[in-house]
Amino acid sequence: IYRQIIIPRYAELWKPIHQAGKKVLFCSDGDFTCFAQDLAEAGADGFIFEPCVNFGHMAEQFGQSHCLVGSFVDCRDLTFSPWKTVQEDIDRTFEALESCRGAILAVGNHLPPNIQEDMLDRYYEYLLPKLQK
Repeated sequence: IYRQIIIPRYAELWKPIHQAGKKVLFCSDGDFTCFAQDLAEAGADGFIFEPCVNFGHMAEQFGQSHCLVGSFVDCRDLTFSPWKTVQEDIDRTFEALESCRGAILAVGNHLPPNIQEDMLDRYYEYLLPKLQK
């Protein structure tokens, strides 16, 4: 049903957006990896995704042609995991970005209010210098 009905409908809905000179960033809950190529062909200029979509795969497949909004960093790791996990997620994100034209970094599932302040400070202290390269 997605490939026969829904995605072709997206293509039609996105035409006036493109005609107006705007970009379409497709956003969905859940793992839409199996439809990502179809969505790109329908006119999605980029993808906003959550942690269940593999950032490395998206960077490899679409990093040279589409805007990516995401990362390997998950809010649950920031909230409940040790710093080493978060640090590794940031490093994996930047490794994946080496083959990309660019990206908008986002934490999967956003930043909830219960992240410990010291963890959030460490996140930004580690992340921000990497953005300056």
